[in-house]
Amino acid sequence: MFRPCRRRTLPRAVHCYTPCRSLFHPYCGEKHFCGEGSECTASRLRTRPAHDSLWSTSTLGEAAVRIARIRALTFLVALALLAGVITVWAIRNDSQLSANGGDCEPGAVEIKTSPIPDPSEIDVVVLNGTDRTGLGDQAASQLEDRGFNVVEVGDTEETFDGSALVRFGPGQYAAGIHTHAYFYQGRDGFDLEWEEPITVVLGDAFKEVRSTSDARQSFAQSGGITAPEGTCTVE
Repeated sequence: MFRPCRRRTLPRAVHCYTPCRSLFHPYCGEKHFCGEGSECTASRLRTRPAHDSLWSTSTLGEAAVRIARIRALTFLVALALLAGVITVWAIRNDSQLSANGGDCEPGAVEIKTSPIPDPSEIDVVVLNGTDRTGLGDQAASQLEDRGFNVVEVGDTEETFDGSALVRFGPGQYAAGIHTHAYFYQGRDGFDLEWEEPITVVLGDAFKEVRSTSDARQSFAQSGGITAPEGTCTVE
């Protein structure tokens, strides 16, 4: 605590440090000697002591350090907030791209090339496009032996010179490619507008449905599944 220093020449009441003796007063620039009571006497000094100048410089230095630390902390917080905003934007943008088919071009039809379904998961319609009686039933029986679900067998006026024309749409792309592998010299009849079940139109060159091992070998030699023109692959 300070004691009041009362001097007529002072513009305001100032205080002495405790102990007051031999200590430079910060307000009046004088060295005070405190008595027993509340009275203070002072003797004016021509120059300020060195330790007071050091005290003032040290105080200003500490204040400058605090300001610098506050500014640095504010800058780091701003950087962290900016990084968070960018991360959230990137995640949302990536999710939207995935939902829209990733790199799909405008107007492209989405197809799935994997996983390759098992024959037991594939429904097939078999149509006889030839004059050979019973050809549709023969092919249907062989497909069922390979594990396929034959949902319909019939005749069609559509003719085909090869062994078989396998028609399928974007919703059955992987299944249609798998079915096509069971027909030697068959033709891939992928159609962007096709919405019916996978349909096999038997042609004049049809002899028999390939075995499962031959179909797998043919599929492997084809180099896998690639997206046709006008489509894009999605997971």
